[in-house]
Amino acid sequence: MDQWYAVLDKNTGRLFSTGTMVAEVLPASFIAQPIDGPPGDRIWDEAERNFKNPPPIPPPVPIPDNIRKTINGILGDLSPEQKIQLLRELSEG
Repeated sequence: MDQWYAVLDKNTGRLFSTGTMVAEVLPASFIAQPIDGPPGDRIWDEAERNFKNPPPIPPPVPIPDNIRKTINGILGDLSPEQKIQLLRELSEG
């Protein structure tokens, strides 16, 4: 099994690269730190200077039936174009 490395700024902990090969010469502010394998879905923690698992995804919040019926009633009155526009506006926050 190949050794994996994280190339990071030694002053800030900011991650620049990962891989199994490291350049022989790095900029003075960079270090190549051994890590325990490819990052996969893990996220980089600059403070700890290591990968960690992402936080769990919270379960969806159930919508009460009365609100669901109201939403379905509103959506039922909209044209397909209006529904698309509404979804765009809602996704923009």
